[in-house]
Amino acid sequence: MSMQHNELLRLKSMVADSNNSDSESTSSDATIKADQETDLKYLYYRLFTNEIGITPKQPAFVANPYLGRVRRNSIAPPQTVLQLKQRLCYIERTGQSSNSILYRSASNQSPMDDGDRMHATLGSMDQPLELVVKVIMTLKPTEAYPQPQYIYYCLYTEYDIIEPKQAFKTYADGSPSIARIDINLIPPLHNLDAVIRCISYVEEWLPCVWHQLFTSIVSASPIDDLDVWGMQRGCPGSLLERPLICVKSAGMVRQLEISSKYVTLYLPHSGSVLIQHHNRPIYTDGVIRRELLSASDSEKCSVYRAWYAVEGRRGLIKTRDVRQIL
Repeated sequence: MSMQHNELLRLKSMVADSNNSDSESTSSDATIKADQETDLKYLYYRLFTNEIGITPKQPAFVANPYLGRVRRNSIAPPQTVLQLKQRLCYIERTGQSSNSILYRSASNQSPMDDGDRMHATLGSMDQPLELVVKVIMTLKPTEAYPQPQYIYYCLYTEYDIIEPKQAFKTYADGSPSIARIDINLIPPLHNLDAVIRCISYVEEWLPCVWHQLFTSIVSASPIDDLDVWGMQRGCPGSLLERPLICVKSAGMVRQLEISSKYVTLYLPHSGSVLIQHHNRPIYTDGVIRRELLSASDSEKCSVYRAWYAVEGRRGLIKTRDVRQIL
């Protein structure tokens, strides 16, 4: 191998130093692991908004623009999670660190406490930290994730087919087009709600708690929102031949007023709660539906789909218990 070729390989493996000196030369191939001594110098992390994964300002590897890193010795004492969040938010220019949430890894369902201390195994290359920041995204990611794993989906309203913003596959016979998103870009907690938020962001929909996902066109009921999404191959929607069916709901734009002191909000899969009349906002799409409110009911009731904004709850509420505010 010539000296010129060796020099070219060396140059291609470097990542330029940033103004904050948080990056240094490394391999451009994200599959090549740094040696243990070098790796322990850094905390590795991935960056998300509430809707989608985004690229950090200082990627660790050219071949993996979604993996960031920061020197461990750049975190101010006493090196708590709070100091770590402050450092990462400063590097990423995301504003207040108090508006951010830090997870130990993709498999953790609870965020870390600000008072927790850093330890040697935190933020490894194999299990990077996941930082969720409160920023408004106007640009969609264009860089390719090094090992994409796609979720395929078709789009509907309750009465029509929707053409995706970026169809991956279309059919000449008028069948619904298929779109896809990279499962690596689905934000924490990597569950059903996160999948719906990610699809809504890509399709430029307004957020709505009543968008639903079905495993197939013949499914009798939507996927249970208590199910945790499997972040690996073989999860629902991972096959092009069996795309998810995403049904877009009308926006929750009409406000309801409670007609008595207390009313019942019937929650999906988890019973019901009482809501007290304190002029707190409850929203609906304005559509009257006939639904069974519990497994023991024999007759359907007239209900609205309702969103109780104060507590972030969604459920069904009887039409006789409320009235719409125009």
